[in-house]
Amino acid sequence: MRVVTVTFVTKPQKANPRLTFPKRIATLLGITSSRDKHVALVIRRASGKILLADKVLLRSGTEIYGAANIKPKLKALRRGEEIWVEARRPQ
Repeated sequence: MRVVTVTFVTKPQKANPRLTFPKRIATLLGITSSRDKHVALVIRRASGKILLADKVLLRSGTEIYGAANIKPKLKALRRGEEIWVEARRPQ
């Protein structure tokens, strides 16, 4: 058996928009190699509206930042707004 998709709810850091990707989620998905730390994400508002559907690189351990396509999406959120993150290991 292997886990192929995980969904979790979180709040992004607001000051410098970035998303912390939990290490235990990376482990469940088998993303443990320091060489290939890509993850496919679908980020949604609680309403279900998709903010982002893309493949991103995990950096500094499991931080998601620096991606030009993520920051504008996270900046659009209200302070403290929760997002739903669906993550899978890209094929």
